[in-house]
Amino acid sequence: MRSVNAIEVSSLRKSFRRRFRSEKIAVDGLDLEVPAGGVYGFLGPNGSGKTTTIRCLLGLVRPTDGECSVLGSTHFPEVVRRVGSIVETPTFFGGFSGRRNLELLAQIGEVPRTRVDGVLERVDLAEAADDRVRTYSLGMKQRLGMAAVLLKDPELLVLDEPANGLDPAGLKEVRDLLRDLADEGRTVFISSHLLHEVQLICDSVAIMSHGRCIAQGPVDEVLQVRGGNAFVVRAPKLREAKSVLTKAGYPSTFRGDQSLRVVADVSAAGRITKTLAEKSIYLTELRPEEISLEAVFLELTGDVS
Repeated sequence: MRSVNAIEVSSLRKSFRRRFRSEKIAVDGLDLEVPAGGVYGFLGPNGSGKTTTIRCLLGLVRPTDGECSVLGSTHFPEVVRRVGSIVETPTFFGGFSGRRNLELLAQIGEVPRTRVDGVLERVDLAEAADDRVRTYSLGMKQRLGMAAVLLKDPELLVLDEPANGLDPAGLKEVRDLLRDLADEGRTVFISSHLLHEVQLICDSVAIMSHGRCIAQGPVDEVLQVRGGNAFVVRAPKLREAKSVLTKAGYPSTFRGDQSLRVVADVSAAGRITKTLAEKSIYLTELRPEEISLEAVFLELTGDVS
């Protein structure tokens, strides 16, 4: 595969044999291109194939078919020193301090121990560096995992749910850190279910469903998949309101929050109000829809009412 991206996936397929049951297909013909530099969000519901894809990228499982290229190599051991990763919850020696855990990792990875203090400072763990890891909160352990990833000064970071367990302040710290790392020229590839956070920091995204990529590209382009203008409508007798609006030429769909999404030009607010009022249906809310990554995600994955 010709490498023009930090990550390239071509026709990736991964299936698992299950005793006395049919074969389970976790990833089904996935094609993916992750540009070098910037933050790339890898999104999808549980069971959509995100973690299996990441494991294939990192050489932790062997693909059934297809090919993965990381930093231009289809043989991950060739580039492992240039990649930092977190897959699921990081594991450390609970009886050792955060600093000692990182010193051991530095020794194993042949990384200068002088980098330890720097990465602890960068993830805001300098004050707790000499505390035992068993006393750390989940969020602190996540940040220690980030420090471990940064030890070898990686060119590419592959992170599976890096903000898991963090409070709002911790989320902002991780968001700022990942954005800073990308601004330094690194590529940050993150799997996450925190769609609002992803939208704040990602340059590009891919959305997975049932082992396939159903949308990918720059965030602004993915947000445009819905197209056109739309309103959020709330009213009594919502099903009747939907029927009235659809017959009047305003396509309507149910949202997941007991409201309707009504496709109409921004100037149609008055006509929508009049159309419903003529049928004795009076609005409790009418506002322009704010297009968000969460809304696109829910619509594309079919996870709406």
